[in-house]
Amino acid sequence: MPRGRPHHPGSAVPTVKVYRSPLRSAVLTLVFLFGAAFFALVAVLASDHAGWVVGGAGVSLVLLLVAARFPFLRVAATTDGLRLHGPVGNRSIPWLAIASISAAQTETDGTLLPVWGPVVTLADGSTVKVAAAGFYRSASAQRVAAELDSLRAMYARQRGS
Repeated sequence: MPRGRPHHPGSAVPTVKVYRSPLRSAVLTLVFLFGAAFFALVAVLASDHAGWVVGGAGVSLVLLLVAARFPFLRVAATTDGLRLHGPVGNRSIPWLAIASISAAQTETDGTLLPVWGPVVTLADGSTVKVAAAGFYRSASAQRVAAELDSLRAMYARQRGS
């Protein structure tokens, strides 16, 4: 959930607010570690077939690398905009490029668990699903989206004046 670090000790508004879902990060990390272990086992058991060894080891390595990023999934709201830290990369979106932020079901984990998260609507009409702040409960996603949208409005007013 949100954490903030004020830039100045007496500052009322934090300059960085961080949003994350520890439960979802833990679930995804465990699932990807299990997958990496499975493909490593395939590589070991198929030691007499070079293709299976290379393929199993390669897939296992990719899954391990992605699993290592899941504990660091987060969205950081700064005075400049949103910084999205995802499983395979990062992205920054300035506040002035964002038209609104709402909550919606963004994906499904393992075809069983619906994932809710903020959805950023950009000024050009395109949308960005913020998977880094995905939750298994819609109420959590709605709370984060509402807070991010209020920060967007506040920082946009400050930039516009």
